[in-house]
Amino acid sequence: MTDYSYVPTLPIANRPCTVFVQLQGPSSNYVRVWCVAAPEGSSLASRITSGNSRALVYEGVAGINAPWRFTFDRGGRYQLLSQEYIQDGGWGGGYEDDPRGAPTETKNGDAETDDFYVMQRMTQQLGVGDDRATLLLYVGNTTIRQTLLAVHGENSPAVTGWTSDRAAAAAKLAAVTSAAAALIDTSAATSLGSLGSIVDAMIGKFVAHANNGGGTWHQNADSQTDLGANYVGSTALVGIASAINKLRLRFSQHIQNSKENDATHPEYQIPGGITIHDQSSLKFDLKNALLPVTADANDPPSIYAAIGDFWRAYEAHRTAAMHETSDTTNTLTALTGIPLLHKEFMASLAAIAPTPPPGQSTGAATLIGTGGFVET
Repeated sequence: MTDYSYVPTLPIANRPCTVFVQLQGPSSNYVRVWCVAAPEGSSLASRITSGNSRALVYEGVAGINAPWRFTFDRGGRYQLLSQEYIQDGGWGGGYEDDPRGAPTETKNGDAETDDFYVMQRMTQQLGVGDDRATLLLYVGNTTIRQTLLAVHGENSPAVTGWTSDRAAAAAKLAAVTSAAAALIDTSAATSLGSLGSIVDAMIGKFVAHANNGGGTWHQNADSQTDLGANYVGSTALVGIASAINKLRLRFSQHIQNSKENDATHPEYQIPGGITIHDQSSLKFDLKNALLPVTADANDPPSIYAAIGDFWRAYEAHRTAAMHETSDTTNTLTALTGIPLLHKEFMASLAAIAPTPPPGQSTGAATLIGTGGFVET
């Protein structure tokens, strides 16, 4: 089978690529390569459509001194069909231009196909409201890959395109940049996380935390009867969005000492009802309030933001001082991949005294994060 190597090793669209074709068949000294499948909208796809289902992209002796140079204009999957040959000069012919003097050509082995991937540039929104940024990454087939400015024209994975100074500070934090770097060479599917499983686990931990009363964590239990029974097990985005929104509502009511959720108290007055938290006159936990995010099945980044924001708030709440004792039992499983990146970004936006990013002073970071100042 004909082999290929590429420079750069991980090519991207609209930048020159050099393909070295290596012959593998015994005695092969010539090869033709056709592209038989290409991303929709690419120049090669157009040539395939008008060229009897394939487009000749290379023919020659192959090897390091005879590369195929091409600029792919779309990222995605390309399928290459190669046929190797043995060519020789025959006996030379009996007169000038004698066709018997042309090189003979014999197929050497069967035609072979290979898949070739040009990395695809992908973006996702982070944050909420006016404080947003963009997660930029490149994926080659199933895997997130690193790109470099000197080779590909930009560094990735990276958080870029912030819309405010607050978002810029969040994007530059070590926790955020480290979470982005951790995506390198991970499966795209794995990096997304199992959102249904994450939300299920969050519901279970919060319900166990809220239902505990009698002075262990709470003065009185906050019975959460309508979460686990009706919301656990969602796998579709619409169900996951509904579940995280309901969980966030119940958590917001919980930290404000709202009435327990049962048949006799459906109204959930805020504040009022029973006293859930009451330790050293601390009844409310507005320090760990949620940011104004609503998960929308038609906007998957909003689901990631809602999940990350809940993780941030709940993990801080369960050990907060208004509890009789800290809840060290109902700990959420650490997030990884893209959910972790959203959590770190949301945590920075929520911080009253944000950590200054590299190159920023503490005073400026405080004015931007707390007072909404803009550096001009």
